[in-house]
Parts: sequence; structure tokens; C-alpha cells
Amino acid sequence: MGGINELTPATRRKIETIAGEIARQTELDIDIMVGSSPTRILVHVPGVGYVEEQWIQKNVTTTYAERVQTGHLLLLGTLLGIGGLFVLDLAWADVVARRRTIALQKALGWRSATVFRQVLGQILLAGVVATLLGTLVAVGISRLAGWPMPSFSLLLGAPLLIVGLCLVGGAYPAWLAARIPPIVGLQQGNLRAATAKRAPLPTRS
Repeated sequence: MGGINELTPATRRKIETIAGEIARQTELDIDIMVGSSPTRILVHVPGVGYVEEQWIQKNVTTTYAERVQTGHLLLLGTLLGIGGLFVLDLAWADVVARRRTIALQKALGWRSATVFRQVLGQILLAGVVATLLGTLVAVGISRLAGWPMPSFSLLLGAPLLIVGLCLVGGAYPAWLAARIPPIVGLQQGNLRAATAKRAPLPTRS
């Protein structure tokens, strides 16, 4: 089949469509073969023994492409897992750093649900902004380098996946922030006041 220089999902669908049409018109069994490689096979011949014959291994290109795609999916899953842990770590550190502020907000009447939505909303906002900037940079680099543009499904699915990852990674730290008791801020404030009272006043020598 001419006009096909590389194996892509679009070209595979084209090959399968043409093969299906040939099978429908001729009522023959069609075997799609994309790529081949000479392979030596030992064949047992009764009364003679084993004879080495030159056979053809079919669908080498398809098999190679499927294995590469599987490797890409495994790599993507690993990177997404690492990204989720990174988001969890950053969100956790932010909650710990703002522990007293969150406690004071709850002491002033903030509800736990409000604190949860605030913390999670900040994480999602940062994730959305970073995703949009990353997508624009990736598209710009692809155009400048003359690379083929990613499909629309990839441009739409990848940002949604990253935002979902931020949502999952930030849910637990946001839940912990909502459970911070108001007494934490009051205790830290009293401790600082008591320390200031006990501190000696500076004197001039």
C-alpha cells in the first residue's frame, strides 16, 4: 500500500479499512502484515531430523510499535505517580506552614468545609495555571521545531488529567487543614505572649 511512510493510529485505521473492503468484495481471508523480518526456524522432518528453514516473521513493525506504546504508558503512569506525590508533599508543607493561620481563621468562625474548599481551591488554581502555561510552551516549541502537533484529544486530555492529579494530591492535605482545631492558634499566641512577658527589658550600660 503506497502513501504510508510511518505507522500511526490513523494509518493503521486506513489499512484496516482497506483490508476490510477487500475482504467484503472478494470474500477472501485477509491477513494484514505491517513489516516483516527474516527468521530462521528449525523444522522437524520425520526420518531426517531438524532442518533450518528461512521463514518470514510477520507484523514486526506492529509488534514493535505496540511494545513501544506499552513502554510509553508505563513511563507516563510512573511520571503521574511521582507528580501526585510531589503535589501531596507541596500541599502538606503549605498546610504545616499555615497551621497557625488556619487555626486563627477557625477561631474567628470559619467552618471546616470553608477551610477545605479554600486550601483545595488554591492547589487547583496553581495546577490549572501551571497546566495552561505548560501546554502553551509545549505547543510553541512544537511549532518552532517543526514537530507534528499533538492531537486534540491529547491537548484536552493531558491538562484534565493533570488537574485531576492536583485534586487527588491536594484532597488529603486540605482535609487535614480542615481538622486543625482553633485552640492551636490560641495556644501559640498565649505562648508567645508569655515569652514576651518573661523576656527582660533591654537596659543601657
